[in-house]
Amino acid sequence: MLQFLYDTYGDITPSELEDNDERMRLPYDPTQPMETLYNQIEQAVDIAEAGQQPYTNKQVLTRAYNLILQTGLFTDPCREWRHKLPADKTWNHFKTHFAKAHKELRQQQDTANRTGMHAANSVLTSIQNDASQALQEFTNATLADHNHVTELINANQTTQHDVQQLKATIQILQTQLTTLMTAMQLNPGNNSRRRERNTTSTWYCWSHGRTMNPKHTSKTCIHRKEGHQEAATLENKMGGSIKHCHT
Repeated sequence: MLQFLYDTYGDITPSELEDNDERMRLPYDPTQPMETLYNQIEQAVDIAEAGQQPYTNKQVLTRAYNLILQTGLFTDPCREWRHKLPADKTWNHFKTHFAKAHKELRQQQDTANRTGMHAANSVLTSIQNDASQALQEFTNATLADHNHVTELINANQTTQHDVQQLKATIQILQTQLTTLMTAMQLNPGNNSRRRERNTTSTWYCWSHGRTMNPKHTSKTCIHRKEGHQEAATLENKMGGSIKHCHT
């Protein structure tokens, strides 16, 4: 093997040795056979030896062990390896130990996949049955409530018609109110003239003050207040109302 490396690469430079060390540390993909990791480690060992920088047995085992531990899938096998006697911690024993662990892991995953598939099929069947039952119940409910739904639709249409009529009425009232307010703004004198007439009349009622009606005086008032004085006039109010009496 060393002769092959010499023939292939010639003299191995320090830079190439560093690259070789980095390749040796590449993470292991546990979905691949364990031999993939073993080949990675052994190739790096061979190149290091060819470059006169060999790894010790402890370095080789430590590198391989750490790459397997980092996967997080071999906790128990790693603990078992740590508890082995130093004499048993050889590269060949390492490969045998973790090859067996990898095989058991694959078997557990296959079992879990089959179990998961069975569970998924059961869930799917249950969902299909529930969906079928729900669809049947929905169909029955739809048929039973057809008349009720029709009534609701008709009632909704009637309500919408009433709402439209109400909107139209409101619009008419708003237009009339706008017209009235405009008219009041354009003819402000009407109110003032009415007030002027009320302050120039000479008819007076003790209960209601100055009036615009000659038939509404203190003597003729039909809605008299308590203490009403029939003899009260505008000139002699006799303590009566002074409403509209200020000029």
